[in-house]
Amino acid sequence: MLKLVIVMLTNKFGHDMVIEAMRKEFSQARFLSIAQNQLLRAHDEIKMSISRLQLKEKDDEPSAVNIVTREELIPYNVQFTSEKFMSLSSLARVRGQLRYLKVCINFQ
Repeated sequence: MLKLVIVMLTNKFGHDMVIEAMRKEFSQARFLSIAQNQLLRAHDEIKMSISRLQLKEKDDEPSAVNIVTREELIPYNVQFTSEKFMSLSSLARVRGQLRYLKVCINFQ
């Protein structure tokens, strides 16, 4: 009878340890899944944001989003140049924050 109780207790604690390990593993798997999802979205956003503008050569050509006239070239150039520099400054700020957080994590 004593052996049966010991085996039952061992199985119960073993089962609890397995469940606890699975719970910790699920948490890490969730973080990995979220990171992969964010990376995929970032790549998709970059892919979608790249477009090639074409110059409209004749007035009778049909209009499209990526076809511009000569009069629109300068305003688009100014707009995209300013967006580029704003994005570069934002990227530099975020990279600095990331570098800081990595240093903080390494010291813990």
